[in-house]
Amino acid sequence: MILEYPLTLSLEKTPFATQIRVTNVSGTPVFYVKQRSLSCIDEIIVYADYMPSQELYKISLEHGDTRPRQFQITDRRGIALASFKPEGRRKLWNPRRWICAGHEAIMVISESSPLLHLMDTIWDLIPIVSFFHGGIFRPTYHVTKSHDSTSVVMKIGKKPSFRERRFVIDKVVEIGHEEQIVVILGLIMILLLNQPHWSIVPS
Repeated sequence: MILEYPLTLSLEKTPFATQIRVTNVSGTPVFYVKQRSLSCIDEIIVYADYMPSQELYKISLEHGDTRPRQFQITDRRGIALASFKPEGRRKLWNPRRWICAGHEAIMVISESSPLLHLMDTIWDLIPIVSFFHGGIFRPTYHVTKSHDSTSVVMKIGKKPSFRERRFVIDKVVEIGHEEQIVVILGLIMILLLNQPHWSIVPS
């Protein structure tokens, strides 16, 4: 799979489902996710196209008593690539998310402006308005190495759009292909978990 930056991520939500599409700079599809509303996020299937016909990755909730909950990312052969660990939905101010290899965090995803993210989250909770505001507030997520919080390796920024949510993913410095994949899948999980109409697994 070739990733040609900047990537575009579009999120379209209705009362019945949320769809996420990730495309290359040329417009060719990279990832596709469709998840029913009012369903628990315990397993996400990531496809290669919009059909969907080819399963690429699976993001599954790891069951157990650990808090916060974390999700395992596996490829279509069932081989574990990494895990995604959100800090918890109850924390609205600058929550961090980790991409982990085993028990060790390798990447950290955080907001560049916690206040901007909080305002965008509150605005998104307003009925009707949330379907049309499309980018009054435009939060940005920064991805850093866990051992160097000052060096941004990837970032995702919200762009103006109507009805759907549109984001642009940029690679700032060169990192491994598999690291890029799990970061993008982690960003997809952040956007799904941020949707107010989900029945979210407890964190």
